[in-house]
Amino acid sequence: MIVWLAGTPGVGKTTVGRVLSRRLGVSFADLPELVKMTGLGEYDAESDSIMVTAGTVRRIVERHVDGDAVLCSHVVVKIPRKKVVCIVLRLNPLVLIRRLKMRGYSSVKVLENVESEFVGTVYLDAVRALGRHRVYQLNVTGLRAGVAAGRCLRIVEGGWRGDDVDWLRDLHHAQLERLLSFLATSRLGTL
Repeated sequence: MIVWLAGTPGVGKTTVGRVLSRRLGVSFADLPELVKMTGLGEYDAESDSIMVTAGTVRRIVERHVDGDAVLCSHVVVKIPRKKVVCIVLRLNPLVLIRRLKMRGYSSVKVLENVESEFVGTVYLDAVRALGRHRVYQLNVTGLRAGVAAGRCLRIVEGGWRGDDVDWLRDLHHAQLERLLSFLATSRLGTL
């Protein structure tokens, strides 16, 4: 089985994934690292993201992820002959703005990733790839890695269905105003 931790860059996939893999007693694989190691795709260090086709992702996973594992990436594809449970980590977009800026992401990359998190792009892509019954969401805003890994473990064991994340509904009015203002002014700056 593969527990696929997915999410927009900056949500904490690698940190939570390492803790979760230790608790499950399985190997840990970071898809961007595998892409760099194999040379089978392009890795963009500025945005900490990978550019690969679905077929390339399948080949990398089939060749380099043996047995049960926790796999982290923002790209999710169906892997034949493997049972996959996907948990999409979600993070308040306002917190994500701060994290990505602290990592030195360009203004354009911050905007792209925050927009993606706001509308749930990674979650929707994962559902398209694996089906709704295999994809769960976990709001990691304000959670330590150990707590988030514990919640992931509950999902994997079938004891919890995860969170229902919808930032348009979940953000308070003032937060939503700040986020929309950031998105609008950032978008104007890229035109």
